[in-house]
Amino acid sequence: HGSFDAIFAMSVFCRWPDAFHCEDCESLYSFLEFETDIKLLDCHLKPGGLLAIYNSMFRFTDSKLSENYTPIMVDDQAESGFVTKFSSQNRRLRNQEYSFTVFLKDE
Repeated sequence: HGSFDAIFAMSVFCRWPDAFHCEDCESLYSFLEFETDIKLLDCHLKPGGLLAIYNSMFRFTDSKLSENYTPIMVDDQAESGFVTKFSSQNRRLRNQEYSFTVFLKDE
């Protein structure tokens, strides 16, 4: 319903606890669906705006859309949530470490 300076997506891009034991999440919530959903947020965010994505099953930096954003390191931000992380191929990531949650949209 308009353009925003900041959008916060906290625990909306996950299917917890259903994905906890999954090796492949395509039938549960796919990376393609994730990309479609973040595009909806992007079209409502002003250039220079902040997008915060926390507790997502996917890494925003794996998306094509992330090319239009700069990750912002937040002090004391050790991780981006507790949910299981998956690759852009919908496979469980062995390395679950990922600390980016805040992104600045290019002007």
